Amino acid sequence: MLTKAKKISVFYTDAKNVIHDIIYESGKWADGDLSEKGYTTAPNGSLSAMYNQCRLCANTTILAFQDENNLIQIGNLTSTGWTLTQLAINQLENTGLALQPFYWAGFEDQLDLYYQRKDLKMAMASWISPDVTKKRKLS
Repeated sequence: MLTKAKKISVFYTDAKNVIHDIIYESGKWADGDLSEKGYTTAPNGSLSAMYNQCRLCANTTILAFQDENNLIQIGNLTSTGWTLTQLAINQLENTGLALQPFYWAGFEDQLDLYYQRKDLKMAMASWISPDVTKKRKLS
């Protein structure tokens, strides 16, 4: 029998492209608070979400989407709520998005975002711990 509490988040957009979340916790579903932020996607835009169980950092939910201006936004659910960071990348309008963690032994996980560029080539944007960057330069 499982004894740990389970939490499931489901993300979706409404007819006005506002991002919502519903959360399953303690045996019931409830609306999350993401829609209160007013984050909106581009029409026909995609979402990518992951729960990162990082060994050396806070476990967190990450959400990537292309906003109404076709800019890539990364949402991070922290202990104080959702934060949003815009990425400056050369992405194709309505690109697909995929998030993936990458484990570095002894360091925080690297987070990779895969997308398609305007020249139609696939690309990856990464967040890498400054400690990993320092180690790689010393090697």
